[in-house]
Amino acid sequence: MDIEIPSSLPVMILSDVCLFPGTPCSLCMFEPRNRFMLADVLDGNRLIAVAMRSRDEYEQMEPVASVGVIVQTGAPPHQETPPVWRGS
Repeated sequence: MDIEIPSSLPVMILSDVCLFPGTPCSLCMFEPRNRFMLADVLDGNRLIAVAMRSRDEYEQMEPVASVGVIVQTGAPPHQETPPVWRGS
């Protein structure tokens, strides 16, 4: 599936997560800011960038990110069903 990636996307900074093309990944989200971001993404094009958290500074990210599309989600993001992402 070819996806046109827009010039800007929301970025979620996560520890030790990388999305690979065509590979599904289920992520549990506990932080309210990530759940709000997920709700916004589900209302839009379902695309999100995922960057790996820097090992040196908690709120910083590594210079490389991957883009994923949310292909499945159970309930609204305030519930415990994790969304399934697929790398693009």
